[in-house]
Amino acid sequence: MSPTPSSTTGRPEATPSSAEPDDIRHEQEEYNEQHEAALAAEFLEKAEQARIKHIWRLCFTIFALVQAGNVVLQPPLVQLKELSSCMSYYGPGWSLGRDCRVEYVQNELETLIKWQQLLDTAPGILFGVFYGMAADRFGRRPVLGLSLVGILLAAVWTQVVLFWPTVFPTRLTWLSVVFQLAGGGTLVANAMIFAMVSDITPEEKRASKFFRLYGVALLSDMVLSPASGALASIQPWWPARFGLIAFIMAILTTVLVLPETFVKPEALSSTNLAQTTPVEEEDPEDEEDDPVLYADAPKHTPWRRVRKVVSSLRDLRYLIASRQVLLLVPLLSVGQLYDQSAGFFLNYVSKRYGWRISQASFWLTYRNVVNLVLLSTILPGVSALLLKRGFDAGKKDLWISRASIVCLALGAFVIGLAPTLTIMVTGLTIFALGHGFVPAVLSLATPFIEPGHVGMLYTAMTIGETIGKIANEPLLTGSFELGMRVGGLLLGLPFVATGVLLTITALGRPPSPFHLVPVLDGSYPQLDFWRVGDIYETMHDNNRKRVHALLSLQVWHSTKSSR
Repeated sequence: MSPTPSSTTGRPEATPSSAEPDDIRHEQEEYNEQHEAALAAEFLEKAEQARIKHIWRLCFTIFALVQAGNVVLQPPLVQLKELSSCMSYYGPGWSLGRDCRVEYVQNELETLIKWQQLLDTAPGILFGVFYGMAADRFGRRPVLGLSLVGILLAAVWTQVVLFWPTVFPTRLTWLSVVFQLAGGGTLVANAMIFAMVSDITPEEKRASKFFRLYGVALLSDMVLSPASGALASIQPWWPARFGLIAFIMAILTTVLVLPETFVKPEALSSTNLAQTTPVEEEDPEDEEDDPVLYADAPKHTPWRRVRKVVSSLRDLRYLIASRQVLLLVPLLSVGQLYDQSAGFFLNYVSKRYGWRISQASFWLTYRNVVNLVLLSTILPGVSALLLKRGFDAGKKDLWISRASIVCLALGAFVIGLAPTLTIMVTGLTIFALGHGFVPAVLSLATPFIEPGHVGMLYTAMTIGETIGKIANEPLLTGSFELGMRVGGLLLGLPFVATGVLLTITALGRPPSPFHLVPVLDGSYPQLDFWRVGDIYETMHDNNRKRVHALLSLQVWHSTKSSR
């Protein structure tokens, strides 16, 4: 009998059955690990999505409470100021039966309201950017909480003065602006909420979130303003207290429930930093103090504090260097013409078409309804449709902004020149369809600055919006008075002037370049609002050209030094 292979080699032959269990067990372990990793990733993704939804709902609630508080307070405070001025005019013998419609009382009331509106914007205009920088350094939530506390204290002070009109002069209500210096007032609070929403929202959904925030502000004005006015006619202190309650609820929600959304730039990876920051030499003064050099120095000397303040002010260069943002800020100021034109609309319709003021107010309600449908349904739907058609987030926001400003300009011209009521209503509808312009531009400006400076960006743009609103007022008032004196076709002069400004803004070509640095041949392409989308295609190319130019310069210096 011939020997078997096993007897020849002296080793037992390995059978397939002995290796198969190890392979199967190894594959099973790999499958289990992959399955567990997939489940863990899915769980983390769901948890993150739940966290984002939770923060969005909180931001939405806080914003709604702040808007509700401001809207509810307006009618009772106007009535209380009128009563206080009336009491001051008639003296100790004043009673509720006295006529408060006399010229002195109404002039005093107008002075109180106009100066209060101007003073309320001062803290945000003067210190808003610095609070935005603080939000980019310490987080959004502390700045938002401080702003809300300042708003609450200002409202409390105003009501204290009006509650004892025989003790305090009514003009002491202007001192409420002192409390708003802490936090910057409503301007900074709104900017912080928008910054928090931007922190947690993907760029393709950012504009839709902004539309909904503007929608809830509009809804608050539509519903709560007439309700507060009706309640104030019965007892003005009731809606005044409700406004304070809304502010208190916003503060408690911010302090106790709302999490921080800001991620400090230090948390970013070095790879991301290398991709998002331009290549340039480090300025020794921009760095933090050397820990070795200052090891034996006192930690809290005044000089070191001054150095830190000056160092933080250098963050403004990110805003100033972004010429794209400097271009978009005036667009926000012109966008305020839409809201300001409502103050002249009632008198215009009454004078031109023979309607009573009460009848003409119906068309303002109609405009608000169109705006609400636009912000809550139409624009978010258009955003989703453009994304499905292959538009990226930047181009989507750009085209929505373009369409909105065209509607604003065209609608303003039609309203101002409409010979009949039917044509005027058509123009009003077109005009109302442009109400998404401001939130769209705000979203459009966000990618033009580093994520670590979004708080500063939003406060700066809100300041530009407020300054534009103040600057537009004399133009609209003067054109309205001129149109009323001349009559005829010039009755609609405020709307024609609005249309002209919107058209100039949309089609203007400012001479400033939109590149952070010139291209290699030294040229600066012209930029207008219709070409702002070109930035998305050219920014990366320009950064690469800049890197190439710097490297070439370094090689030239090294060659020259070697010679």
